[in-house]
Amino acid sequence: VSRGGPSITIDLGRGRRATTEQAVQVCQDAVRQQAFDRFRVQNVAFRQTALDNNPGRQDWITGIMDIRRGYDRDETYRFSCSVNFDNGQVRSAQIDPLERDRTPGYEKARPSATRVAMESCQRSVEDNIQSKGYQHIDIVSIKVDDRPGRADSIMGNARADMRRRSDSFDFSCSVNLRDGDVRSIDVRRR
Repeated sequence: VSRGGPSITIDLGRGRRATTEQAVQVCQDAVRQQAFDRFRVQNVAFRQTALDNNPGRQDWITGIMDIRRGYDRDETYRFSCSVNFDNGQVRSAQIDPLERDRTPGYEKARPSATRVAMESCQRSVEDNIQSKGYQHIDIVSIKVDDRPGRADSIMGNARADMRRRSDSFDFSCSVNLRDGDVRSIDVRRR
């Protein structure tokens, strides 16, 4: 990934398109840079990242992130990026205040229970990956599993560094949605 001026791109090699994972990475890099430029913070946690599945918006990546401004001061925002999958370049990146009652991924009846469960899963995943010797752990995507009968399951992807390499992981957590207790966790390196 290279940062040259306002644009952030991926070196794809000749004739290759960006993968979804590469597009998410370059989007998150652009959003991190914008968060630093606007808020002067480097501690950004991505809680939910996905391709926009609305018609005509397959090149958009959207999600929810927290900006951490010190001890127990998280601010939650929506973000979106338009990524050119042909050349790996971010066309635009935007950060907006979160309107919880209108944002997909948040249930009106239980926003705090869902958030607590996702945060518990994220901490457990980060601890699990760190215990294997990895550093710079980044949760690429995290969401409540929406398949029937899986409402207590949270799943996602992560990336972490060890020495001079970066590895990707798939994870899932079984979480008690009432109190956020993690019942079990499964982290698998890709």
